[in-house]
Amino acid sequence: MEGLKLSKYNACICEGSAEMAIIDILLDHELLIFQREDLIEETPLLCRNGKKFEEQYLRRQFDDQITVFRILDSRREKFKLSKAYQSKVHVINVITAPEIEMLIIHNEGKYRQFKKSNKKSSDFCKIDLKMANVKDYDFVKEFNEAGMSLCSADGKIYGIPSYGWFSGIWCNASILEECGVEIPKTFDEFVAACETINEKGYTAYGFGIADDSTATSSLLGYLENSYYHNNEEANPDGTDFDTKFAMGEVTMDGHINDCVNKWCTLVEKGLIASESLGISCQEMLNSFKNGEVAFLHGGPWQYTELKESGVNFKMLPQLSETGENEYVLGGPAACFGINVNTENHDGAEAALTALASVEVQQAFADANVGGTSYRSGVEAQMPEEYEYVADIINNGNIAFPSDRWSVNLPSQSLFDEFTAQLQGVISGDISGDDLVKAIDTKADSIR
Repeated sequence: MEGLKLSKYNACICEGSAEMAIIDILLDHELLIFQREDLIEETPLLCRNGKKFEEQYLRRQFDDQITVFRILDSRREKFKLSKAYQSKVHVINVITAPEIEMLIIHNEGKYRQFKKSNKKSSDFCKIDLKMANVKDYDFVKEFNEAGMSLCSADGKIYGIPSYGWFSGIWCNASILEECGVEIPKTFDEFVAACETINEKGYTAYGFGIADDSTATSSLLGYLENSYYHNNEEANPDGTDFDTKFAMGEVTMDGHINDCVNKWCTLVEKGLIASESLGISCQEMLNSFKNGEVAFLHGGPWQYTELKESGVNFKMLPQLSETGENEYVLGGPAACFGINVNTENHDGAEAALTALASVEVQQAFADANVGGTSYRSGVEAQMPEEYEYVADIINNGNIAFPSDRWSVNLPSQSLFDEFTAQLQGVISGDISGDDLVKAIDTKADSIR
């Protein structure tokens, strides 16, 4: 199409939802000869019938010719317009034959196997490659990148996410007001606030570590904010560091030590006491509800219980060195996929389609107050107690380091190792540097 001059008005019509998703992506990356602002409605249109297109779009007062780009895989499909519009519309057919699934077959390196199968490309993708619903627009476009991160590998999509979870720091706003303490924005401000609150006779930072991994989440949350982000001098790789670590290309030791040791200030100053190793998470939550604890690491799963207790509480983000570009720890709570060995692909596809729908995803969000959704068209509730994390969540600044380790490691095993070693740090048996070395040793043993 070199030398093609665009009309004043243009439309891009797609045969199917997969084509529409691809055109959307190409538009987003400015890889076409036209931009979104050049298009009617500024988006590709899913409309195969000329008459319907005429009724919906051409009966407006356009004062110039319209160019219509049709993206389809058949030369036989007609696009009939009324005589009144035939001279005003320039139709350009972009034929994508064979079917769009050929892109997947070539990407998988299965073209020879496909040719020998004598199957349609769509059937080959479904039966031989076990890829269900590859044409479904919902699975390609309706979930954002953060949600799909745990459902994807090597450029392939294996499922869809459910609602999202995150964790942060619950704050008893009444205790802070009584102690004359402002909401802390940085790690150092948080430590200073805790010291002041302790002097007033309260427990500043509560942990129930006997049966929970909240201390691990606190450390990883600090690393997410102060090592993986906002620290280009120490970590120019950003979150890509975790991929290199998972592949055995780098070690934790010699890289995250300074941040781990800074977090250990909380232990050294007694803000995370060794006694917490014998306290359950529920016990500490009860102390927070009773007005005895100022800060408590937790998440939305505790929201209803806190709300019903009557305590004046707020949710704060993870500890951060700078207080800027903050992140909360979290990710998709669960992902749904189809077993490649299922004997009922149609039923499985129907179930996955239902799970991907706005109605079901909205139900997930409604049942998890303060959680997040990765599905467009779903509105997650954001209670007033989340005012300090609302922008962070809406900006998608939700991440979890161990999720990134899973590209080449059983991430739960490594997370459990962090938890076990951190208990040694809190008890005073090992140092922060010892913890980091132990993580490398564990990774080497299971990588």
